[in-house]
Amino acid sequence: MEQRERNRSLENFRSGRARIMVATDVAARGLDVPDVSMVIHFDPPTDPDDYTHRSGRTGRAGKRGQSILLAAPRELSVIERTLHRARIKASIQPPPDQDTLRAAQAEQLWNEMLATRSMSAALE
Repeated sequence: MEQRERNRSLENFRSGRARIMVATDVAARGLDVPDVSMVIHFDPPTDPDDYTHRSGRTGRAGKRGQSILLAAPRELSVIERTLHRARIKASIQPPPDQDTLRAAQAEQLWNEMLATRSMSAALE
């Protein structure tokens, strides 16, 4: 992306117009964005400081956030060592199955429908 596009994307994320931002490790460095609730690591870091730096985008100023690592089973031993060196306790969980994903999607759709209904009722 050109700088102008990066600036626009960052402003959209900061303002809430964009709910998701995808950034490389290098691009994420130095970003100061308040109210980030979740960081997802697609390429898990092997250095504890890198993990802490990336995950530090969430849970700032006393707020809670989540840091999720997506990893193949063959990467688990490296990840466990990295988290241990970073003094981070984590729970390792398998990915959700199709039924769990469908239930979550149905719940999200239901909540969105209720919110839309509430908004339209308030406008009448």
